[in-house]
This record gives sequence, C-alpha cells and structure tokens, in this order.
Amino acid sequence: MKGSGQAPASAPRVCFAVNAEAVHPPAARPLRILKGIIGLPANLFYGTGIPACILVLDKANAAARKGVFMIDAPRAS
Repeated sequence: MKGSGQAPASAPRVCFAVNAEAVHPPAARPLRILKGIIGLPANLFYGTGIPACILVLDKANAAARKGVFMIDAPRAS
C-alpha cells in the first residue's frame, strides 16, 4: 500500500472479537493501520458455511488513530 493507501481484506470471522485489545494487540499498535472490522453472516460466500469478516486497512492518519470501529452486520437492522 502507498503511504496513505486503503485496502479491504476478507478473513474467517474467528478474527472478529468483541474486545478491541484482542484484535489490535499492544505490539501491533504502532502501525495502527487497522481501521475497522465488519462481521458478515455465515453462507455469504459460495462454498463456505462459516461466517467471515472484512478488515478495513487505512494508512491515512494511522498514527493518530485511537480505536477500531466494529460492525456486526448479521445483527444490524
């Protein structure tokens, strides 16, 4: 990614945690490129029945970032 680049990444939902400390451990905090996590329901992707999540990576203003936004899409209405 470029210095101010953005990227999405998909992963199994086991990475989606309620506690931001588990998602963004102290050793990884100096990077702070993880901007958010969007939890997705099961059976969304063809051929897999497990839930997934989208990791939102953003280098812009990463040094000033203090938290991670989390959306639990299966529960959103």
